[in-house]
This record gives sequence, structure tokens and C-alpha cells, in this order.
Amino acid sequence: MSTHARRATVATLASAIALSAPTIASASPTHTHTTHQTHAHIHGPALGTVQTVDTSSFTILTHKNATITVDVSPTTVFKDKGVASPSIANVSPGETVLAFGQRSADVLSASRVRIAPATLGSWIASQGTIVAHGTVLSTASDSFVIQTKRGRVTTVDVNSSTSYYQPGTQTPTLANVTTASRVAVFGSITGTTATATGVLISPAKTGSAHPHFSRHTHR
Repeated sequence: MSTHARRATVATLASAIALSAPTIASASPTHTHTTHQTHAHIHGPALGTVQTVDTSSFTILTHKNATITVDVSPTTVFKDKGVASPSIANVSPGETVLAFGQRSADVLSASRVRIAPATLGSWIASQGTIVAHGTVLSTASDSFVIQTKRGRVTTVDVNSSTSYYQPGTQTPTLANVTTASRVAVFGSITGTTATATGVLISPAKTGSAHPHFSRHTHR
């Protein structure tokens, strides 16, 4: 997956996680790493499954089997559905976590951490790779068309085996994919046509067709 596609992936997942995590609170004291080599900084979020947790950092395993250490500080903000004042104490092994901040190689200094609902994490794990991401332009009985932040238009074909996930909806279907919705498409892609095995849906933002966190959304 290219850098732009990776950023697109985590942007839509951030949108979905954000829908069910409205509360923000501060984190535990900072943890300082002193043994890592200096690398160029990478701006952008990291998504993965939590492996280990201590008082001021945790590690995640990405879909590419890369291990990233996420450092938190007193200014790091956490979001976790149903938790009034979430902190690093709410981060547990096995959870899906999205961390935003400044990254240098395998260490990310987190400004924000979103903890995904358990059902979203397991659904993502079962779907594989995101091949397209964007805002829905139009829909049909067996397909829909999306446009990325950079203006690329992709037709997404679906079938009876396609799985859908939308936070807050018990059994979403293609009917939940509506104009101006934001989606991430799992499956395969050839040229400008994708075949979806899974579709992650975030409702349209009120007053705008652009995704939440659009500044991170590229392809």
C-alpha cells in the first residue's frame, strides 16, 4: 500500500472511530526514549492492534506486521466510547488503536489516541487491505462511485458477499451507502474499478461532503 493509500485508510478509520468516541481527556505522564536513532519525522496517524502497555507508552502491530511504539504525554488526548475520562489506562492488549502525532521510524509521539470499539477492530481485522477511500458521488443497485480528496473517481462494484460496517447500525447494507457518505473499500482494484469484499461507512458530515480529518485524507 502506498503512503497516500495508507493515509487514506487511517483517515476513514479515524472517522468511524470518532463517531463512537465523543469524550476527550488527558493522558498519563510522558515516557522518554533515548536509544532510538534519528530519522526524518513522519506526520500522520498509525493504526494497529495493541501488543503491550506500560504507564507512558504502548506498542501496536500494524497490518504490515510492523511494531510501533506510541509514546504519550500529559497533553495527549484519548477518546474511548462510553468512558468519561479515558487515558492510557484504558488501552489494553488486543484493542485496535489509532494514534496521531509525530513519528520517527518506529516511534510515534502521540497528540491524540482513539480506541476503536471491539466490533470495529474485529471487523477490520477480517477484511484485509483497503484499496480505495473517498466520498460517495452516486449509487446504483450493485455499485457506487467515490471521489478521493485529490479528485480521483473510482467505481466500486459490490455483490451478495460484500460485508458492510457502519458505527451505530446493527446490520448495514448497500442502502446505507448514500451520496456524500465517506467510505473505505476493502477488496481488489484494477484501474478505476474496485471490487468490494467489505465497505466501512461513515455518514456525511453536516454541511460538507468532505470526510472528517480531511487534512489527513489522500490517495
